[in-house]
Amino acid sequence: MSVQNAMRLLTRGSRDSELRDRIQSCHTLDEMEAALRAEDLFFTADEMESAHSHLMTQCQSEASFEVLQQIRQWWDLCVYSVVTEEEANQQVAND
Repeated sequence: MSVQNAMRLLTRGSRDSELRDRIQSCHTLDEMEAALRAEDLFFTADEMESAHSHLMTQCQSEASFEVLQQIRQWWDLCVYSVVTEEEANQQVAND
């Protein structure tokens, strides 16, 4: 079920700029989780990996493969750019 959510994110994310903006605007993992849940798109990192692998096998052209790779790279950057709630609170305390 959640692998399906990850596949839906990869598919929708390639054409839905509003969805990308909502996810990209998240500053913490909790915010990102809430944004995904609001879209009924919550999944784990392993489920994203499975979804990405599955969709790669479905690509029928180099162009569709490139789009999939780009949206996956976007997702990875979003994940790596957010901080945990604990890290966010620590940053506020240090300021």
